[in-house]
Amino acid sequence: MTPTTVAEWTEAILGTRAVRHSIPPEWRMDDDLPELSHAGYADVVEFSPEDLVITVQAGIKLDALQEVLATDLRRLPVGDSPMPLGGWTVAELLSINPPHTDEFERGGWRDWLLGAKLLMGDGRIIKIGSRAVKNVAGYDMQKLIVGSRGTLAVVLEATLLVGPAGHAGTSQPATTEASFVGEGWVVPSQDPWHIQRVSLTDGPLLQAAACGAAHAFHTPTATLWARTREPLPRFEGDWVMRPGALEPDSPAIQLLWLRAKEQFDPRGVLNPGYLRL
Repeated sequence: MTPTTVAEWTEAILGTRAVRHSIPPEWRMDDDLPELSHAGYADVVEFSPEDLVITVQAGIKLDALQEVLATDLRRLPVGDSPMPLGGWTVAELLSINPPHTDEFERGGWRDWLLGAKLLMGDGRIIKIGSRAVKNVAGYDMQKLIVGSRGTLAVVLEATLLVGPAGHAGTSQPATTEASFVGEGWVVPSQDPWHIQRVSLTDGPLLQAAACGAAHAFHTPTATLWARTREPLPRFEGDWVMRPGALEPDSPAIQLLWLRAKEQFDPRGVLNPGYLRL
């Protein structure tokens, strides 16, 4: 299903018992759910170059978004990544929240998302956040959406903070057992993605543990992108991203997600199975 209007999006959600949306191929689980595609919902809503703010429909792909911004010497400061993020839609990027090499210096999707128009699982349309960089009116609900794997709401529009084109990522990542081609890494494997970040002290140990798997390692941020089915060692304070369900660690965080799911998607129709509690 490829809705092109808000009415069609709402009708599609209310007319289904379960649907998958905003999950890029690299992060999908094996299921037979019908899919809602953002392909027909990819226009620029408003662009204010002087304010460094752009509002887009969530089906626009990152490469296309960067082309629009470049016409006014602006850029979303996404650094390098061995994953093909340029072909991901804004909805997919917000759903997964993939890391990049310049995240420490330029921020990430939680920092760039100022506001959004959301479609809830019961058909409600709500707006969260605003166009203001500093906004103290209410909770930063947009930060809860980022990385939720589409289990809370469908992002219809996103308002993003951008930067001058001269602030593009400049870090030079160190790669291991991976080829550096053009602007990105090629990690040749059909195995699932495994992304892990550790402290700088544990970085060499993680890099050594990944030997034998196709991978790229970014030394300045101690971040590993690997294609592997084998588990890698865990380190104190690390975090790991793998395809499939989002599995919150602590009981307190699990309770937060459960309550959010009840409020945002009371019918449980959005990406069922992608939030495992």
